[in-house]
Amino acid sequence: MKILTPLEIQPLLNQGALLIDIRDTDAWQLEHIQGALSLPFPCSESGVLSHLPLVGKQVVFYCQTGQRTAALAARLKVMAQGAEVCMLKNGLNGWKKAQFITVFNPSLPLPLTRQVQMLTGFMIMAGVLLGSAFSYYFYFLPSLIGAGQIFAGVTGWCGMARLLGRLPWNRQG
Repeated sequence: MKILTPLEIQPLLNQGALLIDIRDTDAWQLEHIQGALSLPFPCSESGVLSHLPLVGKQVVFYCQTGQRTAALAARLKVMAQGAEVCMLKNGLNGWKKAQFITVFNPSLPLPLTRQVQMLTGFMIMAGVLLGSAFSYYFYFLPSLIGAGQIFAGVTGWCGMARLLGRLPWNRQG
């Protein structure tokens, strides 16, 4: 897969290249490149791309930093058969660093995954600090959070994300 800079991709977009964001929908809704389609991975493996006229077209995939796109390069190439497949170097972050405009919706909360990461980090740090300062019983908190993260990774169900999703700022409509 060719890795192109934002400066190299800009003319391709003007010539009709298809730009596909493989991040989660909530991240795309918060901020994305103008004209990009949201096709979250692994949902994008469902064959949605096979319904688009891709033969002879250029398709540019991107994520937040470019790491996920690079890791999935082989699978993305297979999904976009018939097209010239490229990826945006350094993803959305690289696009913004090159000072290209993005569509940003400040009224939306941070993506739920980032909220979970921030809360788990805070709870782990609090448990460690309280355990060091007061009682080793506080070490139970980081252990519980770690077990919850393992469970979420294995099952795909995250209780903390479910709880955070019910908070007023995360409710849609």
